[in-house]
Amino acid sequence: MFMQKPCGRNEIIALIITMALGKHMTRKQVSSHLQVVRQRKKMNAEGESETR
Repeated sequence: MFMQKPCGRNEIIALIITMALGKHMTRKQVSSHLQVVRQRKKMNAEGESETR
């Protein structure tokens, strides 16, 4: 529980972003952004292994 309410990882990340940056993001926006970051990271790792 975080702040007396059960929360998932993305809800906690969204709350931290709001508190730290003052920018509101929903848990779905956080989820989507993390998915894009994961895909980019995977593509970069595959590209680096091909160039070596």
